[in-house]
Amino acid sequence: MPFLDVQKRFGINLDRWWTIQSAEQPYKFPARCHAFEKEWIECAHGIGTIRAEKECKIEYDDFIECILQKNTMKRMDTIWRQREKLMKEREVHPSTSPHGQGGASALS
Repeated sequence: MPFLDVQKRFGINLDRWWTIQSAEQPYKFPARCHAFEKEWIECAHGIGTIRAEKECKIEYDDFIECILQKNTMKRMDTIWRQREKLMKEREVHPSTSPHGQGGASALS
């Protein structure tokens, strides 16, 4: 037992706040990447940092992708560039959007 238990004295639980996703949520909805973080923590728990870097790389990469969304943004950029290219070639017109924003003229 530590001589001064600062966490207990001030009512702070750093172990629970160690990661962002695991913190208690105000409306009891899980955070977006909570499942990925949980898988990573369960994999890395108790095996040490060096082994966890090797053995839990897939879980960690999934967690980081969920947080940063690099691949998703890259995919969206590719789709957007292709759409712009087709619009310049007049193959796709903004009024014929598959999302229904073209109004009644797009249906007829």
